[in-house]
Amino acid sequence: MLGHVGQEPDARPAMANRVMMRAWPGEPSRWNRAGAGNRQRGMAYVRAPVIVRWVAIVLAFAVPALSGCAASRGPAGSQPAASPRLTGIVGFRWQIAEVRHGAASVTVPRTSSGYFAFTPAGNLLADDTVNNYAGRFTPAPNGYHITIMRATLVGYSGHDPVTLALIAGTQALTETGVHVTVRLTGTRLHLSAGHYRITAARIAPAGILPTPTPPLASTRS
Repeated sequence: MLGHVGQEPDARPAMANRVMMRAWPGEPSRWNRAGAGNRQRGMAYVRAPVIVRWVAIVLAFAVPALSGCAASRGPAGSQPAASPRLTGIVGFRWQIAEVRHGAASVTVPRTSSGYFAFTPAGNLLADDTVNNYAGRFTPAPNGYHITIMRATLVGYSGHDPVTLALIAGTQALTETGVHVTVRLTGTRLHLSAGHYRITAARIAPAGILPTPTPPLASTRS
């Protein structure tokens, strides 16, 4: 019986061995006093510290995680793209009406599907009638800065001047890292970057798109 009692500490649950970094104070004497008929009482000594330690471990992981989620959301009602300069611009889709490159200007007919759209979450969507663009932007003192942009890779071999102007102008204003200057006059939006300027008319909320956006095939940099 003494030999059996001496081996009883080895019968403790494997979970207790994993959690316990060192022996709990006074534990050996408790186990040595426990006889073969008091096995369940000995197990009770083990379960209580194990449960307490597991609760501590769960709380140690859960509390920082919840704090991180709250920090990432920010104050209630705050929006990543909120900026006085972008008031009246963000949240709408803008149909491209004119593309200028230096002194050259191309008027885009109203039947064209080229557009820019800005969401309050900081997403920028665009269409040059051949390819779709989707990326992220952040507010800047006089406009916004594009942080990342992806685009489909549909080629165009035609010679239509309107389509060529839409492609060149949209690409120039959606390059990753480019700073775009904005100016709003009524329902007209003027976007400028480098030698390109696009004038667009407000037509709908940003979330209403004419056709589903196809999968993006590349990241432009």
